[in-house]
Amino acid sequence: MALKQEGGGDRSDRELEDFAVERHPNESRDLYAVPVLVALGILLVSLLAAMILRASEERALDSAVDSALDTITTEIEQGIDRQLYGVIILAWKWDWESGAALERWTSDAEALIAETPLLNGIAWVAEDFSILAREPENGGGAWGIDSPEYPRILESLRLARENRRIVALVTQARSGEKMLMIHIGRYRQGEPKGYVIGAYRLDSLLSNIFVTEPEGFRVAISDENGAIWSSPGDVPPGVVSRSGTTYTMNMSWNIEVSPGQGVVSTYLTWLPFAIGLGGGFVGLLTGLALFMGVDSRRKARWLALSNLRLREEMLLRGQAERGKSDTEEELIQILNNLPVHVWSAKVSEDGHFEPRRMSTVLAGISGRPVEYFDGHPESWLRTIHPDDQARLGQMAVSYTHLTLPTKA
Repeated sequence: MALKQEGGGDRSDRELEDFAVERHPNESRDLYAVPVLVALGILLVSLLAAMILRASEERALDSAVDSALDTITTEIEQGIDRQLYGVIILAWKWDWESGAALERWTSDAEALIAETPLLNGIAWVAEDFSILAREPENGGGAWGIDSPEYPRILESLRLARENRRIVALVTQARSGEKMLMIHIGRYRQGEPKGYVIGAYRLDSLLSNIFVTEPEGFRVAISDENGAIWSSPGDVPPGVVSRSGTTYTMNMSWNIEVSPGQGVVSTYLTWLPFAIGLGGGFVGLLTGLALFMGVDSRRKARWLALSNLRLREEMLLRGQAERGKSDTEEELIQILNNLPVHVWSAKVSEDGHFEPRRMSTVLAGISGRPVEYFDGHPESWLRTIHPDDQARLGQMAVSYTHLTLPTKA
């Protein structure tokens, strides 16, 4: 019964081992793909989230630049109108033909220039384009009337008279400074009565308009003749810019708005980069952890498989040893039951004699104990009658090639 149980257990172990050997390779390959797929999935999700967030930030930045362009365009038109309001009102109040006109004009012009620091000068021009009066008297307020820009100024005065609207012109003073000259045609009962010219330093005028707006943006203004004005600051490379056109007082200005470094840093944050990098790091750690888990499981299964094989080998070895022991006992029983004395020995390559086994028949015949016979031939020769020892000893020598002692 014991042998049956052992045999059944052996078959069960072998079946489990065969199943493990048969199934394990494919399962190992499948399981090793899991960490890679999980890590790639986390990395792709992180990169996708980072890209979506970056695209959202860029759209927000584009929207902010568009909004800034609209604000700047409106601010230019309204800002210039605000600065010119005093000159326009004063121009319609003056009447050269009334008494004390020059004194009143000079007083009003001085007061307006004092109240409006951006106004650099005013000139009252007759219908024939001759200067009737100007403030200040040193000519500071009449740039261009006697300058290289004179033809352009005359053309603007004619446009103001013909169109009955304010016409502005960007000119350049002898010092190289850009000036904005305002040409206003005066009428009385529908008849032209001359002109009023106001001169503003363009850089100061635009700087005052943009004293608060647009904060963080760089503005560049140009016309058909080239650059007019630009706000200070640098534009980071690769950022978006927007362009637009504003029309005011017969002028067409091209406006380009670009975000500064502060605005770019506000909208384009480090968060998408952190999400992408962090996601890659988390994916790597997760994949590594899963890989170690899969590898540990694989090693555990192979260890279990090795243990099964070792148990089988131990079982087979135990069975072999038990079989050998049973065979040995059976052989001894057979030898002891034979009616003759049987012994065996082994002779090594160097001629050394090593007894192996011996039956107990001789001990029963001679009456001596079994321990008396140590397996050497002389041990049984001593039990033979002295008359026969020489003859039988010679026979033993012929078989074993041993020299027998001459004990009695």
